[in-house]
Amino acid sequence: YYTFNVIEDGLKSRLGGEWHTETVQFSDLTFDANQRMVYLHNSNSEKQECLNRIQDIINAYTRQIEENKRKEEEIRRINDEIENTLGFVSQVPSNLFPSDMFWQVLKYLDSFSEEIIDGLLDSIRSNIKTFEVDALNRWLKIVCKIVRQKGKGVQTGKELWNEENTRLAVLRQQILERMQRILSECGQETLLPEQEIQDIDFAERKSQLCYQEQETMKRARKLDGKLHSYSENLTALSEYSHFPLIEPVEWEESFAEMSEKELRNFKGILIRDYTEIVRNRQTARDRLAQVLNQIIRRELFQDPFYKKPLESMLELTDEAKQVLKQLDTTLQSYDNLMEKLEVDISLIEQEKAKIVELLEEYVREVHQNLGMIDRNSTI
Repeated sequence: YYTFNVIEDGLKSRLGGEWHTETVQFSDLTFDANQRMVYLHNSNSEKQECLNRIQDIINAYTRQIEENKRKEEEIRRINDEIENTLGFVSQVPSNLFPSDMFWQVLKYLDSFSEEIIDGLLDSIRSNIKTFEVDALNRWLKIVCKIVRQKGKGVQTGKELWNEENTRLAVLRQQILERMQRILSECGQETLLPEQEIQDIDFAERKSQLCYQEQETMKRARKLDGKLHSYSENLTALSEYSHFPLIEPVEWEESFAEMSEKELRNFKGILIRDYTEIVRNRQTARDRLAQVLNQIIRRELFQDPFYKKPLESMLELTDEAKQVLKQLDTTLQSYDNLMEKLEVDISLIEQEKAKIVELLEEYVREVHQNLGMIDRNSTI
């Protein structure tokens, strides 16, 4: 036999679930899993129900323990909050008054001692000039509550009120000046309703602007590279800058779309083509001079009428257009001469035909006269 603390709450309960100390035989006890509680029973048929009841009791006490812990944590949190609030009001900040701390001060103000209230009022009065507008408004509400609860702080409240009115007057003047500035710069006096103002995510907008700035810097670096490439190529082509622009040039290529390498290659192609054109031009000039010299040396063109225009063309071989112009002039003079000669030849042919006709008429008359001569005629 042993003495145990037992609880009896079965179908045939004798104790109504109350804790009870009783001396029983060990075989009549049922232990829980932790060997901390036992149940007095009379038969095995009630054993499972007894175990369930024991577990329910354990769960109920576990919940009670957790609730007690939660209450302890809440009490600790409230004590910490009160301590933080006391620390805040013992050293009133010189400007900002956070919203969360404002509500804590209002919440625990009635628990402050007279010494803390007096120190708070003195600290407020000494820092009034440094408070921002929101802080002024919140300290004024605090002081009004102190006046209602403690009957002190009226003068501090007046000073807060006067300072807030002064600040509001300054703000109104600033608003008026800014409205006038808006009117002068934007031509609008009425502001947009709040619901019409677009809600801008400034962080996202800043990110977009930073990205745009990076892209702009990339384009700027690219343009700087292009400008450097243009300057480099223009310097390489400076020896040709004195050439006159006879007619506008329309390029099929787009220089803006070319890379530095492509532009450099294009410049090389231009110089190569120009060099080849100069070489071909020199070859053609030499060939032209050779042909003119050959023509001048021919016996058929030794007459000054033919030789002089050829010599003029020979002197102009450096200017192909002048040679062509001289050639056209010479050919035109030859054409004019041929036309004149054709007219003269036509006149000669006409005169020839007329002379032939006169000769034929004369021969015919002579023949007729000879026919009339007989043996008795004399000449």
